[in-house]
This record gives sequence, C-alpha cells and structure tokens, in this order.
Amino acid sequence: MLCQRYELQLTLLIAVLAIGAAQSVTANAGTNLPGCLVGVNLAGRDLQVIRATDLETCRQACDTSDKECLFAVFNVAGDCYLKNIDYTTDGADALDASVVQTCFRRRADAAPEEACVAAWDIRGTNLAATDTDGRESCRQLCEAMPGCHFSVRTTWGRCILRGAPFTGDAGQTGHGPSNDQLCWRRTPMPADAAADSSAAAQAAQRGAASGCLPGVNLAGLDVGPAWWTASREACRTACDVAPGCVFSVRNKDGACFLKKDPFSGGAGSNEVDPWTVDQACWKRQAAAASADAACVRAVDIAGTDLATIQTASSDECRQACDGNESCVFSVRLLDGACILRASPFTGTNGVSSVSLAVDQLCWASPRKRGLAGCLPGVNYDGVDLRVLSGVDLDTCRRACETLEQRCTFVVYNNAGDCFLKSRDALANGADSLDASVQQMCFRIWSYSPAVDEGCISWPTIHGTDLAGIPDLDREGCRKKCDVTPGCYFSIHYAAGNAWCTLRGDPFTGGYWGQDVYVRGIDQLCWRRGPMPTAAAAKLRVQLRQ
Repeated sequence: MLCQRYELQLTLLIAVLAIGAAQSVTANAGTNLPGCLVGVNLAGRDLQVIRATDLETCRQACDTSDKECLFAVFNVAGDCYLKNIDYTTDGADALDASVVQTCFRRRADAAPEEACVAAWDIRGTNLAATDTDGRESCRQLCEAMPGCHFSVRTTWGRCILRGAPFTGDAGQTGHGPSNDQLCWRRTPMPADAAADSSAAAQAAQRGAASGCLPGVNLAGLDVGPAWWTASREACRTACDVAPGCVFSVRNKDGACFLKKDPFSGGAGSNEVDPWTVDQACWKRQAAAASADAACVRAVDIAGTDLATIQTASSDECRQACDGNESCVFSVRLLDGACILRASPFTGTNGVSSVSLAVDQLCWASPRKRGLAGCLPGVNYDGVDLRVLSGVDLDTCRRACETLEQRCTFVVYNNAGDCFLKSRDALANGADSLDASVQQMCFRIWSYSPAVDEGCISWPTIHGTDLAGIPDLDREGCRKKCDVTPGCYFSIHYAAGNAWCTLRGDPFTGGYWGQDVYVRGIDQLCWRRGPMPTAAAAKLRVQLRQ
C-alpha cells in the first residue's frame, strides 16, 4: 500500500514538474529578443544537444560551453541544440512552430536589435528595396508592406523587404557579412490592399487600379531615393508610407519613383510612354485616389477634344470614351460635362494640372482584341520573355498584358505555343513569313490607335514597293492591295484620306521600309484572301513605269 501511494505521489510530482517546465519553456516563446528569431529553425551541424529549462539557459550554453557554437535552437520540449554551419546536415531551414526561438551567439562586435540577427541572410522573395537612413526606418517599411515577413539592411543602408522566408528565389540562407541586420517583422502581417476581388477584377479589365493611370509618366519633384519594386502594389505602398509623397511612377523594370508637385516638378516628363512606364498612381490617402479603376479625381490632362456630352454619372462618361475608337481618356467635370479626348499631353485643349473642377479623369479601357493588331503567318524577332503551351490565342494575348510587363507582342503558333516577346533586342525568332505561325499580335494598349482586323499600328515592315496612291481612306487602301497581284500588305499613312503604299516581298524586298516602330503610320494591313495568280513580276514593272 505504501509503495502504491509513493508511486502515485511520484507520478503527480513528475506531472507538476513537467507542466512547470513547459510553462518555463513557453513563457518567452513570443518575446522578441536581440539576436533571436521566433519560430525559426536553422540547419547546421549539431555540436551538442542538452536539456534546458528556459531559453536563457540555452543561450548561455552556446555563449560559454562551446567556442564553435554559432547559434542555438531551443524547442518547446526543452531541447537545446548547439549548432554550427560547418555542415548543414542536421535540422532544416524553415519556419517551425515547435521551435521557441533560434538565437545567435552573443558577441561584443555585434549588436542587433530585438527580433534581429547580425551578419546573416535568409532566402526569400524580394518585394522591394530602397536606401534608408537607419535601422528603424527599414523595419517600419517592412511592417507597412503587405507580404513582407522580414527585412535585410546592408551595412551601406540598402533596405531589402522580403516575403516567403526560406522558399523564395532571392538571397541565400547563411552568413551575410555585408548585412547590418536581418529583422523579423514585429507586427501581424497587414491585409493586402489589393485583396478585394472586385477591385482587382476592375483593375485587370481597365489596365490599372483606382487612382492610377496605365502607361503614363508624370513630372514631379522626387521625394527620397528611388525604389526597386517587384509589383505595382509595392510601389504604391512605398508612396503611402513616405512622408511628402503625393504620387508614384513605376517603370516596367520595377523602378519606383516617389514624387510630389505633379505635372510641374523637376524630375520626369508628362507623356504617355507604355514601353517604359507601368503606371502612375496617386497616394491612396489622397482625394485623387478615391476614383474608379484607371481613374483619378480632381486632375486634368491636356489633349485634343473629340466631343463634349452631358452625362448623369461618371460611368456613363467612361462608357462614352470606351465606345469612341479615337478616345484615349475622358474628363468628367463636376457639372456633368464629359469631355472625350485624344493626344494626351500634346493636344491644345485643357491644362495638365490638379483641377478642383474635375470629377474624375479616366483612361479608356484596353481595346477589344479580336484579330485587330495581328498579322497571320508572320514571325517576328525579339526577346522571349515567357513561353506558354496549350493556350488559345485570346489567352495568349491577355498573358502579354498581364503576365509580362515588358511584353509588346506575341507569336502564336499552330501547335498552341504562345511566345511573349519584347522588341528590346533581336534574339529569338526571325522577321519572316512562317507557315507554322498562326498569328503575330501586338499588345493592345488602352491608348493604341484603333486598327482593323489583320492590321497593326506603328510598326512597318520592309518589302518591295509596288505602288503609291494618294487620297485613299483605310478601306480603299486595303481593297487596292486585295486586288493587286504581288501585294502582300498595304500601309495607310494617316487618318482619313491619305497616302497608301502597296508592298510585296515582306521582309525580303529591297525598297524603303524597316521593321521598326514608325508613329506616323495609321495602319499596316495584310491582304485579305489568297494571292492572285497573275504574274507579280510583270505587274511590278508596269506599276513602276
């Protein structure tokens, strides 16, 4: 009986001690300590595994027990792993809920802040980067950036904001001698400002979010250093948290410029530049940003007036612009007047400025795709940005607009392969007729000149000039090519009645023309229907006489 009572008391004592130990182990689990990261496991060679009643005991063991110990991993079971990174065979680099904290050996020459470690790097996904004047400013930027899990500040002040710890494609987990400190965020992850599915759908449909204009550059005075950003959202957030920032301009290469004094500041220019600029966005807290997708409030931009109508709503005004093929943007005034405009910044109507008389200014929606902007059976040289397989043509064209910001055209072949391309350099493919290509299509910008199906705007193609005919409209120019033996394509040079060139031998002819952007061209159109059977060579001689 006494033996049974003793065993019961011993069991209870062990249980109480276990509970107490667990409470001691977990009491400081969420406490941010200098040189420590909460809930992080790191791979390394296990030098020794000991039992520790608390985190401090574990840290002291690393500090004093073994000179080779670089860091200690302390888990909720009270196990303390003293580790080095000579061999990374033990443990794993990962977020781990069973780990209380991983703490680095305390050294006199390293003084990281709470929830930070010195001279260390962790693999992740780069969200944004900029120069900062201190440790705290770098940490605050991470805590304001959706998706940022930790920040890395270099010894020269560069602040890199990262997400997806241990799984991203930037950086390398291990020694980072050029890093001042790496810090875990101290606050809960903020909600993504772009998480609203309806707002995201509208932004995708219209080319930009509320308070933003796609492909538009704006002059302004720079506020602080430039950023590099991995996304539109990161650039907007950078402006949102920067004192004095009124609007941001993000380029397609990720460069993000924070600015004030729109239209009149000393840096940048007021122009439409879709090849370089991704979008210009007003600060979200500003009144100008409280607008529809691809719209800004209380802002006017000079242009050429096409029409002025009275509207009952801003949506009615936007639809009127979308329905007018020449309209690039609309300006709706507070009195309901809706002005449809073309030639942004270069026209003579209106003034590019902040204007309290404007309800909202909206960019036109991207033009309908169809086969406008496409040439059948044509390959075009350029850098392959991405290749998609097993997609239809419309999906291919949409991918150019949404997946690759540098994409200016696609080559879609008969096998269903979609090549997203940029004309930055000549690298992949060839300028040629190609029976394996179904369509070559240029990206449709909201401000692209409206072209007919089987036609492209701006680029011209070299070939053999067959004839030049004055005073033809678009359709008249195309009909001339359709009935002319040897004519592969026509070039109409201006809106309305204008000069029309008929051309053969695409890409191989020796007469005037280069495969480059020529903004003076109205549209270049492939012939409709098969080539006539008459001898083209004989006709060329006749036409040239």
